Amino acid sequence: MNLCACPSSQLTVTRLRTATGNQCNRINSRFASWSWDQPASAGIGGWEGRCGQTCVSNLLVNSPGRTRVAPERVVQTAWDVTPGSLPSTVLRALRRLATANCRTYSLSENDENALSDATPTNPIGCLVAWSPSTLHWITPVGTTSTHVFFNHWGRQQSLTRREFSKRWGFGNQNWTGVMSRLLANLSPYTAVI
Repeated sequence: MNLCACPSSQLTVTRLRTATGNQCNRINSRFASWSWDQPASAGIGGWEGRCGQTCVSNLLVNSPGRTRVAPERVVQTAWDVTPGSLPSTVLRALRRLATANCRTYSLSENDENALSDATPTNPIGCLVAWSPSTLHWITPVGTTSTHVFFNHWGRQQSLTRREFSKRWGFGNQNWTGVMSRLLANLSPYTAVI
């Protein structure tokens, strides 16, 4: 899969637990940031994967204002009738949950350059083809000349820029990319910035 975990020698993790037991991990690496644990999938066949809700929580906790909203509390705000969360649904949830001192969010489509703005305090949300049959929301927090670093599932990982671009642009021509364009009208390089 070409997925790299950040070297453990460069990481220290601090955990934040909310009153309801939800966990958010502070990853201290070159791209130090917070990453919420993703709740278990729900729905028929686990189609409601909760990655959209986790992306919303990761964006809010890492942006100015540091709004701490656990993914479980985002579920109703980032819900729609589709499997997972559509980009417009993620954007709607961010706009409803962001505090007054938080940044303003917008939807970006077909703009691969949006990734260059990702930092630990200005993360973006990207919808990528995670496997041949699934899409997945992740939160890029930084780039190097060779890799893209992103948060999901309570941890930080990276992909090579080439592999990331292929997945983000639905360029792998698998079932996910083709069906996403045809049925869900999703655009390559979809991001919430």
